Amino acid sequence: MDNVLIPFFDGLVWQSKKYLDYCDWKVLFKIIKLGHHYTPEGLALIKGIASQMNNNRLSTSKAPKVGDRSKLLDEIEVFLKNNPSNYEIRDGRTFIKSSNRFLKNPRPVSVSIKSVLSGDILYSFESFSCCGKFLGLSGWKVNSHVQRGTEFEFEGKLISIIKTENKD
Repeated sequence: MDNVLIPFFDGLVWQSKKYLDYCDWKVLFKIIKLGHHYTPEGLALIKGIASQMNNNRLSTSKAPKVGDRSKLLDEIEVFLKNNPSNYEIRDGRTFIKSSNRFLKNPRPVSVSIKSVLSGDILYSFESFSCCGKFLGLSGWKVNSHVQRGTEFEFEGKLISIIKTENKD
């Protein structure tokens, strides 16, 4: 997104207060991209920025004023300068330093529909939701079948749904 969307918006000529909202959005994006939304300091900055966005920045807004905007911008600049990424790559996985844990893998889990009688793989899907669309179920329900190992009938065949290896 930061390779395409941000340069596109940066190239526009803004003629309204939405430019300030866009500038705030870019800062929020950077804070989140660096993983600082997992820290109390990052969350406080996000709340401070969000409280001044959209109609809250208007003089007619009934929302309580949070404080000096230039002070907030200075705090953000110092914070980002002194706090590099909260992420670290360990063994090919993203580690969140402040939480001392790994980031969940955002890639979908591949699943297959397996015949209970023959053991053959009948269909394979890239995600729970793709499998669910095929079966007429929600992705959540597919996940439930996988976790419980339940067997059920589909198109006259007794089937189960199993996780399969992603082909990366």
